[in-house]
Amino acid sequence: MLLQACVSFIFIGEVQSQIMENMAAVNQATSIIIDPKNPPNCEACNPSLVKINVSPYYSTTFYNNNSFTLGQNISISTNPSKLIKSIKAELSYFEFLPENENCLVCNKDASTYGNFNTGTAALLNGAGAGTHSLLFSFIPSKPSGSFPVQFNISMPPTVNCCDAMVRFCIRYTVAFDDCTFCNLMVCYERKMRGESLIEKPIVNPVQN
Repeated sequence: MLLQACVSFIFIGEVQSQIMENMAAVNQATSIIIDPKNPPNCEACNPSLVKINVSPYYSTTFYNNNSFTLGQNISISTNPSKLIKSIKAELSYFEFLPENENCLVCNKDASTYGNFNTGTAALLNGAGAGTHSLLFSFIPSKPSGSFPVQFNISMPPTVNCCDAMVRFCIRYTVAFDDCTFCNLMVCYERKMRGESLIEKPIVNPVQN
């Protein structure tokens, strides 16, 4: 499942103008505004201007040290052209389901799993290892193009003979040189053994 959204900025002058308009409406009606004007739609991340494509194909490898890797390609295109200052990857959701509760060993400390151990984007190492997010800052800024990502993610220790299901979501936030930010969330579901249950993420046709 893919969900894409964007972040926009409202200038102080516009905020003050809106406040004045709202106050005038309150004074005229001497009542609370129940249905204020809606803010303008965010157009900075409209698909006609910015397109973040995540490859439907990815690779995962599970290791005996209670971790697994995820490899996938991300391509970013913009119209008109603008530079990419950074990409932030956030592990916004993590779920680990062993085939039965006896598969988990005594160490169940949540702080020891569901984190990025390491990660690269376009061969650049991310800052924030051991946490839920990695930041890839490009100096100088990069033009649009392909950004292959590779992550190593921690998971709870289990008994060797047990299987488990891993579900997780990563939100990618792209910062551009014109101070706009667009983000995309991708969710995965994978068995420790056997083929992945979801090989092609489902794209949400609504982008805003």
